[in-house]
Amino acid sequence: MILCQEGYRPGNKIKSGLTSGAIDGLIVSPRYHSPVDIGDYVAALRHEFSGAYLVLDPEFNLGLISDGRVGRLADYPHYHDNLDWRSFTASRVAQYAEETIALQENLPLSRLVSPTAGIYSLQAWQSSACLSLFEQTIASAGQPRSRSSLLLSLVVSDQLLSAPESVDELLDVLTILECRGFYLTVDRQNANDTVWCGSGQDVVLGSLLYIIHVLTLNGFEVVCGHTDFPGVLMLGAGATGVASGWFKRQRLFDSGRFASAPSGGRQPKGYYPSGPLMNWIPLSPDLDLLDGAGLMPAVLSGTAY
Repeated sequence: MILCQEGYRPGNKIKSGLTSGAIDGLIVSPRYHSPVDIGDYVAALRHEFSGAYLVLDPEFNLGLISDGRVGRLADYPHYHDNLDWRSFTASRVAQYAEETIALQENLPLSRLVSPTAGIYSLQAWQSSACLSLFEQTIASAGQPRSRSSLLLSLVVSDQLLSAPESVDELLDVLTILECRGFYLTVDRQNANDTVWCGSGQDVVLGSLLYIIHVLTLNGFEVVCGHTDFPGVLMLGAGATGVASGWFKRQRLFDSGRFASAPSGGRQPKGYYPSGPLMNWIPLSPDLDLLDGAGLMPAVLSGTAY
């Protein structure tokens, strides 16, 4: 499946993609909808596109970012900000799981998605918090619903993926969980490298594909978020679906961009997505130079857009 990672100012992109069959579904983001409106939004999509794969990313993990900039997500009862190690007592973890399920269970979604905490090191407290959230959400959703419809939201860092022994330890834990599968996202350190070309990224990407393949072999559904062009490789490794979008922040997940920062900044540059190159070409001067050299046919994607 090819899914859309919802982003800012969608216009008619999502409906056009679903109508044409260019995409198979949508990862809904609460940051772009009020709690009052999100139910009608999902219901309207389900009514118009009955076969679409629709899931909602609770984005609970953004609450671990101090004073994070999270848009309308802050208005939702399942969202809690400035979370730290003291926030994950047994009673509060149970509360988080129940609130996150309550947000989704009356919506016509294809799957439920758990709350999560990003895993950056297996020795860090976030790892234990994440596992507690997983186990409690499985318990709160109950069986057989967890095995049939629950995706555990797994956010891992590229630092962790660079250590093969940590990857194997993580898989030992994940493969015994009684759920339908995982919604897998990588928190990237290099916010400019959407296609994993930086130094050492071959190891990181290899570990990611290994995780996808092992989970798939163990019968889990794996949906990968924020994938960009490498989503093709993830599908090849066995992923059920991959999601991407029209802005770079939908194609690469970087938790640092949610941290408080001064307003302003440079105007974003325009890029062209080249299918033959599986990369993004700056409109100026690169695409102009290619055009001048008569090489445009070699880089054009051949789409209607």
